[in-house]
Amino acid sequence: MKLRHLLPLFALLFMYSCAEDPVADQEEMEPEAIEICDTDRYTEETFFEIDSLKGVMYAEMDLNTAHPNDLFMDIYMPAASTDTLSKRPVMIWAFGGAFVTGNRQQMHVIARETARLGYVSASIDYRILASFFPVPDSTIMMNTVVKASVDMKAAIRHFKMSADLGNDMNIDPDQIYIGGISAGAITSLLAGAVDESDIDNDFLRGLIDNNGGIEGNTGSAENQSYDSTVKGIVNLSGAVYKLSFLDAIDPPIFSVHGDADEVVPYEMGKPNVVIPIDINLFGSKAIFDRCQEIGLRNDLVTIEGGGHTDIYLESQFAQSREDFFALGYQFLKDQICK
Repeated sequence: MKLRHLLPLFALLFMYSCAEDPVADQEEMEPEAIEICDTDRYTEETFFEIDSLKGVMYAEMDLNTAHPNDLFMDIYMPAASTDTLSKRPVMIWAFGGAFVTGNRQQMHVIARETARLGYVSASIDYRILASFFPVPDSTIMMNTVVKASVDMKAAIRHFKMSADLGNDMNIDPDQIYIGGISAGAITSLLAGAVDESDIDNDFLRGLIDNNGGIEGNTGSAENQSYDSTVKGIVNLSGAVYKLSFLDAIDPPIFSVHGDADEVVPYEMGKPNVVIPIDINLFGSKAIFDRCQEIGLRNDLVTIEGGGHTDIYLESQFAQSREDFFALGYQFLKDQICK
C-alpha cells in the first residue's frame, strides 16, 4: 500500500531514530466490549478531556544492573468524568534519537492523541548511550539497544502490575500495545517480537545474558514477576536486526516508512547515524515481506520519496493524515475487537 503524503503525527526535537483477516468473534466478547467495538472509539478522537499522570517511576536506579538513573513515564487517559469503561487498552510510545539522544517529552503529542481515542497512553524514557568514551562500536550500540528493549518490557509489566494492584486506571492488562519512531520503533520491535527461541548465536546470547536474560533486569522483583507480552506493535520508520526474529505467533505489526529513508533503511542496509554501525538492519519493507511469508498479520504504509524525518515534519507530506489514522488506528482496533 503506497501513500504519497503523510501529515506530521507530532513534532519531535530529536529523531534518528504479517496476513490474516481480523474478523472479530464478538459473540465471545463481553457485552461492554461489543458495544464499544460498534462505536468510533479507537479510530476517532472521542475524549477531549484528558487526565494525566506525570513522572511515574517504573524502574529505580540500580548500579548493579547498569541502571544509572530512575526511569519514568508520563501517562494520559480519557478523563474519569467522561469515560466509564472498566477495561481500557494501553498504548506505550518510545521516542527516537539513534539511542544517543531523546526523551519521553518527544512523544507527548501522540500519547495525548491516542488518549483522546480512548487508550490509556504512555510516553516512556528508556536507557540510551551513557557515554561516548570509549568511542562506542557496534557491539556497544547493540548492547544499548538491548537495554532499551528490556526497559520497554518493564514499562509493559508496570501496567500489568498496576491492573493487579487496584487498577485505578481501569486498564485491560490483556490489551497492551507498544510503538515508537525510529530508535523507539526498533526498541518496540525487539521488545515485542523477540523471544528465547530467536536467540540463535553467541553474540546475541552474550548481549541478552549481559542484560538479565530475555526479560531483562529492569524493574523491581515484583515488576519482574509479570510477563511482558503485547497484542500489537506500531513501527514508525524502524527496523529489526534479523528477519528470523519475526515468527507467525508474534504480535501483529503496523508500519510506516519512507522509501527514500536516509537513516534507517526501508529495505535492508546499514543505519546512517553519527556513530558508524557495521550492522545491517532490515527495515519496514523487509519486515512486511517477512510477515507476509510467515502469515503474521501486518500492514505497511510506504511514503513514496519520503525520508526519515520529513514524512513526520514537513508540509509536503501533509495531505494524507486522515489516511494514516484510518489505516493505523483501524488496524489496532481490529486487534482489540477480534
